[in-house]
Amino acid sequence: MPDEPREDDEELEPEPESDTAQSEPAGEPEEPAESSLVIKPKPTNMAGLYGALSPNPFKGIGADILAGVPSWISDVPSWYSPIDIATVDLGVSRYLADMPELNFGIEKYLPMMPEINLDMARLLDGMPKFDTASLFPSMPAMVTDIFGAGGFVGLMDPHFERINSMLKPVLDLIGQDALDRLFPDVDERTTFPDNWAIDLTLDWDEILEIVLNEALPLAWVPRAATLEAILSAESPAARRRVYANRWRSIVTDCEVQLQSIPDTSLGADYRDFGLMVVRGIRDGHHQLAQSMSVNLFDSALQRQMQERYYKNFINQNRRPDLNEFSVKRTLVLGAIWASYLHFRPNAAAKIPRALSRHASAHGVSRKQYTRANAVIALGHVTGLLSLFEAEGWNV
Repeated sequence: MPDEPREDDEELEPEPESDTAQSEPAGEPEEPAESSLVIKPKPTNMAGLYGALSPNPFKGIGADILAGVPSWISDVPSWYSPIDIATVDLGVSRYLADMPELNFGIEKYLPMMPEINLDMARLLDGMPKFDTASLFPSMPAMVTDIFGAGGFVGLMDPHFERINSMLKPVLDLIGQDALDRLFPDVDERTTFPDNWAIDLTLDWDEILEIVLNEALPLAWVPRAATLEAILSAESPAARRRVYANRWRSIVTDCEVQLQSIPDTSLGADYRDFGLMVVRGIRDGHHQLAQSMSVNLFDSALQRQMQERYYKNFINQNRRPDLNEFSVKRTLVLGAIWASYLHFRPNAAAKIPRALSRHASAHGVSRKQYTRANAVIALGHVTGLLSLFEAEGWNV
């Protein structure tokens, strides 16, 4: 069967002169331009714990208790572990399987509700009434005595101060950067990667649709000018053409970003392979580069994810739930998830033109192996390794 025409044989637009390398001259770094994107709110993760524990978080804790639960404790329920989420996902899937039977039971129960409510109302109406104020006249004073500044909690303040004096050197030793990674605040979770200093108005749901439907790398690379061109394009084909037309500068962006990943990063083992992909594309071996890239991001994912979570993640029968993810993780993992689109290798299988991890492995053809797809795959590798460095996660 003859090969289909190569996408790279099409006439491409010249790269804009302003789309230069991402290196900056020495000196003070420029402040990133403010983005005009509309961002869906994200949950907090024990926001500002380090600030809450320094220099003396326990002083005046009696007043905190009187006012309510201290604010940093109230964030604990929203703290999650991706490992726990995988377990929860499994439980939810089992629960959903039982939903039809449960719904049938609820439908049988609902017609009985008016009678039950009426019986409850009669029961409550017949119960004796008590004046709680007369029964417990001293309750407000007791609360103040216990929790007020002169009560038990007030007496404990010196002990809390002593505990704080012991904790602070430990926190200082751990360092602000490590604590920020363990307990990212709301600003960090809703912060876009550096390349998102663009002048566009987009709704977060529009961004998600592009991420989950088109498998395009948008985090850390490409640079802001190219990213703006991608997001301003009117169709998926037009967005892919940006990667095809500006492949040189996007490859440079990936090279610069990969070189910035330190040896101590989770992604350091894969960084040098990513730089080999850069050289392969430049030397005209984009087919080999694409093959290595899809294996790189797949290997990195499997290494960082538990087996069960990895299988749930790449499942194309349902979209991944990204609500608990930071913006950066959503952009990276959402787009990589989309690259695992269904492909079963057989004589009748239609090989997709868009980047597909499975088609790259099992459907070798000029339609799948294009320079544009090689650049997109390299962008996924770069974004994933940058995410490891930025958030330091293990699933």
